[in-house]
Amino acid sequence: MQLKPMRLFTPAKINTILRILSKRDDGFHEIFTHMVPISFFDVLTLQEHSMKHFSFRCNLRELEGPNNLVWRALKLFEEASGRTVRLIIHLQKRIPTGGGLGGGSGNAAATLLALNRWYDEPLSVKELQKLGEQLGSDVPFFLNPRPTLATGRGNILKTIQNYPLGEILLVTPTFSINTAKAYVMCKPRMHTHSIQPTTLTMLASEIENQFHESLFSSYPELNKICQLLLEFGALAAAVSGSGSTVFGLFDDYQERNFAMIKLQELTDYTSIPCKMLSSHNYFSSQN
Repeated sequence: MQLKPMRLFTPAKINTILRILSKRDDGFHEIFTHMVPISFFDVLTLQEHSMKHFSFRCNLRELEGPNNLVWRALKLFEEASGRTVRLIIHLQKRIPTGGGLGGGSGNAAATLLALNRWYDEPLSVKELQKLGEQLGSDVPFFLNPRPTLATGRGNILKTIQNYPLGEILLVTPTFSINTAKAYVMCKPRMHTHSIQPTTLTMLASEIENQFHESLFSSYPELNKICQLLLEFGALAAAVSGSGSTVFGLFDDYQERNFAMIKLQELTDYTSIPCKMLSSHNYFSSQN
């Protein structure tokens, strides 16, 4: 069992392609999506303490409590492993909630992986995946984040090899969007299959988000942000997931930084420069 503090960086993701195909009998939706981790992180820290129970803290006090996915992941881990967690767990939140970036799902996946390592891996990879599915459709992706084709309700995963990776500018408006509400507003429809992109130019031509059809009419600001990103040099721009964060795809960091400066001059949106990742190892960057 580990004794020294453990620190994990939990990434955000973008959906470069997102299609809503049909409503399922279980209430979820059948989707087709490309999910890619990006270099924008929350930070999860675990350390031992002398109490007989765990303590969960967050820099955003309103996110503390049993509804947080970190808390829920911890309780599932205790039930599945038979271990009693006696740790202080601190979440430093940077990824916006309700932004379509999967921040909470990444936090949950990192919690499962961290606890499993701390307590000498009582659970197998398959057991962790099953726990992840109970926590949310995106959580299994974050257990091993890399460019991935996700189908089913988002839980059937296939790694996409040699996915083109570009520079990303995230733009977050002042509002968030409830995922359930976004799905209610979006009309499912069948699509033809995409070609797997091998270059950034191909990827830019394939980028789409079916939520645009409903979100742009309800939240015209999102369309405005997409148009500004394209005007300032983005190869493509789209809402990530069900929103509200918009991302622009760029060839290189200089073009991305130019667009960020222009946006900051003209708007009061929060802009976050980052890049697409080929993979992320939670344990390679800890203290």
